[in-house]
Amino acid sequence: MTVTGIVGFFAEGAEEVVNTEVNLKVQSLSLILNQSQYELAKATVSEFRTHVSARDGTTRMTGTLGSMSLRDQSPHGRRYTDRFVTTGDHALDFDFFK
Repeated sequence: MTVTGIVGFFAEGAEEVVNTEVNLKVQSLSLILNQSQYELAKATVSEFRTHVSARDGTTRMTGTLGSMSLRDQSPHGRRYTDRFVTTGDHALDFDFFK
């Protein structure tokens, strides 16, 4: 993860301006939801990359998601465990601007 911050000042008495750049890469992340007796679900994300830029009061977030899956691990999900699965190595591109 790379974080770069640049702090600047306008005229005397004006608000402080903070410009920030963040690059984040997650090769694999799994989240398991469970009860005391058994696992409920397992969510897995791989090859997540994002770039966040906060400049002059605006924010932009761009990135990609390689793949993701959601599996039902509960006793009720034995027949159809895969609830959501992407195929291939490129599931999503995103670009948010505020």
